[in-house]
Amino acid sequence: MVGNSQSKAFLKGQSCESHHQLFSEQPELHLLLHLYLHFLFLSSPFYLITMAHDAFGMS
Repeated sequence: MVGNSQSKAFLKGQSCESHHQLFSEQPELHLLLHLYLHFLFLSSPFYLITMAHDAFGMS
């Protein structure tokens, strides 16, 4: 679940300037992170549902 906290920090813009500087130097890294975040957001509802089921003892 480390990815979730990292993406939340990224979305909050805590280090946006350093990210933008890095992306301008390495555009392929920007694309990889974009694809990773896109996948993370697509799959996050399933993770949340699974976590809720585990927390409440459902199967």
